[in-house]
Amino acid sequence: MQTSKAEKLLPLLIKNALQKNNDGQESNIAFTDFQLDHTQWNELLTLAAKQGVFAIAYDGLPDTLLPELPKDITIKWQLGVENIEKRYDRQIGVLKELISIFNKNGIDLLLLKGLGLCSMYPEPNHRECGDLDIYLMGDYDKGNRVIEQMGIFIEKEGHKHSKFIFRGVTVENHKTFLNVSLNKQDRHINATLNNILARDGFDTIIIGGVSVNIPNPHFNAIFLARHSIVHFLSTGLVFRHFTDIALFYETHYKRINFNSLAQLLSREKLINTYLCFLALTDKLFGFDKGYKILIPRVKNEYLVDSNVVSRIYADTLKNAFKRDNTKILLAMPVYKRKIRGAIRLFVSKWKFDLIDKGLFYKDFFKRIWLSVKR
Repeated sequence: MQTSKAEKLLPLLIKNALQKNNDGQESNIAFTDFQLDHTQWNELLTLAAKQGVFAIAYDGLPDTLLPELPKDITIKWQLGVENIEKRYDRQIGVLKELISIFNKNGIDLLLLKGLGLCSMYPEPNHRECGDLDIYLMGDYDKGNRVIEQMGIFIEKEGHKHSKFIFRGVTVENHKTFLNVSLNKQDRHINATLNNILARDGFDTIIIGGVSVNIPNPHFNAIFLARHSIVHFLSTGLVFRHFTDIALFYETHYKRINFNSLAQLLSREKLINTYLCFLALTDKLFGFDKGYKILIPRVKNEYLVDSNVVSRIYADTLKNAFKRDNTKILLAMPVYKRKIRGAIRLFVSKWKFDLIDKGLFYKDFFKRIWLSVKR
């Protein structure tokens, strides 16, 4: 695969940022042959934004490259980082308020994904977050009523969660952890996650000075594996998914039941694809704990194909069918949106085949059926 200077440099910047020591010392990465011109620096910024690692890439800039940055690029980059930090602060404020509101109504809040993973990063407020994902410990309907009583509109079209906007932040209130309406894999894994939560409970961490409940590491090992595969099959992965995987195993490997994880992923035919994700995480960023601990617990027939790993990397870097801008999609006629969605799905058929040769058509016709039912 042909890659530009910007495409070669970005993973090194991320690696440098993630591997910085506690005292802020940089890793021993040699940043040679990276004299970028103005157009190439702009390409790097655009790529970092698309890959969800804009601020992390900035953190990884070594002293040797800083003098080469054009002034306008430096200003643009710093302003972008400041906006990410402000968005983080806004989400923390919304989270605090929601925890207080639900607690007053006798509802416990469990924070899923995004914001709950930030504490693993050297600079927590530089890990970009999208929506705020919450689970109300079985009080889904009650939580929706509490929000509606505040005069806030709730969208309830999906099977997995409702959605509302609170002080400018989109919040997804999960009824289930996974989309159990779509396939039996998600139904099986969702049941497992419920059992783990009931048996092992959750962790509590401090975010922005407030106590926040998050899933325990073994729950998250399963949840993040399935979540990343769902993204891979639909809109494709970005570097941020891999940085989450890298830091998650580096931080929590001692509290994960790898035998149980291997058995579940093997049973659901997800192990081969996920091992490729772990191998790519090691290749890109040098974090190998997840891969090295998991692979000895897997049957020999699941061998990691280096060609598949390379294809996943190419798809991550070059994928032209990532999630479209919502405003652009909504402006399209419905039939055009459906055609674009179908094209994206057929382009991704090879990904479904990695899991199960018949999975693509099962998923395709199930989506059509669900669309007709709506």
